[in-house]
Amino acid sequence: MNAMYNRQTIWVLVMIIVVVAGCRIPDTENPVFRTISNPLNLNYRFCLDDVSRRDAANPCIVQFEDGYYLFLFGSGGYYSSSDLIEWKLIDDTNLPTESFAPTVVEMQGELYYTASYATDTIYKTDNPKSGVWEAVACNFPPGMLEPMLFYDEGRLYLYAGAGNSVSLTGVEVDPRTFQLLGEPSPLIRSRQRDNGWETPGDHHDWMDATPWLEGMWMNKRGGKYYLQYASPGIQFKTSNDGVYVSDTPLGPFTLAEHNPLVYRPEGFTTGAGNGGTFQDKYGNYWHVGTVAVTARHYFERRLSLYPVFFDEDSVMYAYTELGDYPMIVPDHKITSPEELFPGWMLLSHNKSVRSSSELRKYPACCAVDEDIRTWWSAETADKGEYLSVDLGEECEISAVQINFADHDAHLFGRSDSIFINTIWRSLQTGKSGIFW
Repeated sequence: MNAMYNRQTIWVLVMIIVVVAGCRIPDTENPVFRTISNPLNLNYRFCLDDVSRRDAANPCIVQFEDGYYLFLFGSGGYYSSSDLIEWKLIDDTNLPTESFAPTVVEMQGELYYTASYATDTIYKTDNPKSGVWEAVACNFPPGMLEPMLFYDEGRLYLYAGAGNSVSLTGVEVDPRTFQLLGEPSPLIRSRQRDNGWETPGDHHDWMDATPWLEGMWMNKRGGKYYLQYASPGIQFKTSNDGVYVSDTPLGPFTLAEHNPLVYRPEGFTTGAGNGGTFQDKYGNYWHVGTVAVTARHYFERRLSLYPVFFDEDSVMYAYTELGDYPMIVPDHKITSPEELFPGWMLLSHNKSVRSSSELRKYPACCAVDEDIRTWWSAETADKGEYLSVDLGEECEISAVQINFADHDAHLFGRSDSIFINTIWRSLQTGKSGIFW
């Protein structure tokens, strides 16, 4: 899609943060690895409405044949990757990608797709790289909010629901006709009084507000079914995914011992809910979620990726401590979060900075405050504007990460010239990874 914009009003993209990571790499055999950091480095599309901002939400990732496919709202297409590091946009597609909360499931060697407000139609393909999908059912129950399709031992299930004061439901579906095999059963309802993570607000401080429940997701492991759901609202730093457990796909479900499943209320990338959990080629589990930005608009968001593990008692948990720090993308089965840590730590947080110029509301210190909602802006976009960071002591630098804000942007749609949200370049080729 071509970008539509006012050339008179777009004058600068500015640095939102500089992250300088130092490391003490063990003196073992100088391992070679590749890293990623959050938010995911995608060419996020600018929204199509009256507020210029980039947005992405409600993601799901499926591993299919030799790669991965990322489906999301607000991109005008979907992405493919061979390694979870570099993503290629597939925008020439007949899918209704402007419908939010897409769901994709593999059944017998083919992918099946539907999304909110598009659930009257089910699409399938055996070649997602082509972008061509076939409509296979046009009378699936319409109006389902945030559907999730789950295929298990020849049987298909639909989980759906979104809102406050509503129940999230599940029902079996005929995998050939896509007709419901019964009435949807209520599975999850808010328990805000018991579950503090469901309380709205950036600090769970909206005590009188009712949480918004949505984004169900199902995984099966070792005969147990892990039903995930999002609360309290995708716009909050405290957006998270909780999890219930059962021995059957339609319950009854019991609240898991560890909750929320994925939670990231502080740091540069905050919020982690309304996503899904998947396995990579090596059997490792990952959770893809939605990051709350909400600087230029109530719904301004990015995507995050966190590793998921199961302890010896089959308790499911996501590891978010690395947060927006770099983490290794493994090329083998791992058993602990420590295997993802490259040994790098943040050096630039709240360090002394100097700049060629700054706007009053966007001072240079905001470049190193670890807050995605603040940023530094120079007074102009002219050649010669600069920012420098004094680390205060001699340090070993492994990599530099730069994130950009959309200050004074008036873009709408996709711009091929503005596509990098995060840059990660190794300064020690051969010892560390490269994240472009």
